[in-house]
Amino acid sequence: GRMMAIGSCFGGCDVVVVIRMSSVPRAEALSADIRALRPDAKIRICLMDELLPLIGEEGGFDLLCNATPVGMYPKTDAMPAQEEVIKACGCVFDAIYNPGRTRLLEVAQRHGIPTVGGMSMLVWQAVAAHETWDGDRYDPGDIQKLTEEMSQLVSLQFGGGK
Repeated sequence: GRMMAIGSCFGGCDVVVVIRMSSVPRAEALSADIRALRPDAKIRICLMDELLPLIGEEGGFDLLCNATPVGMYPKTDAMPAQEEVIKACGCVFDAIYNPGRTRLLEVAQRHGIPTVGGMSMLVWQAVAAHETWDGDRYDPGDIQKLTEEMSQLVSLQFGGGK
């Protein structure tokens, strides 16, 4: 979640970090770290129960990123955001890769919102590492095939994939 926020701020995005009360000190430290490197960063901290009113003010978000374990196997019925929040997003990314389709992604897809699951992130990180350290090159089609294969392996190994 920290890297998602940093990358987004450095990319010029307006970032809202949604947290529980227990995470306030870490979120404030993250905000300070980002502002020390990029004083013009647009980052704010929002408690979970403040999110729905914020959507009313903002009109929604371009992207929702879940960086929590909420919804991960075996507790796949959980969801980190309310459906009203999900419906107000242009795209949803869930860093969880088991199951491949979390309840968060399923709800977003049901509302016609584009989604990306965590297995893509996991595979693309490995690809980037191999390209950087080994000089390997990968075709996007091969990466997609590898992502699908890894999703199947996780599902078979842990029984959590959908």
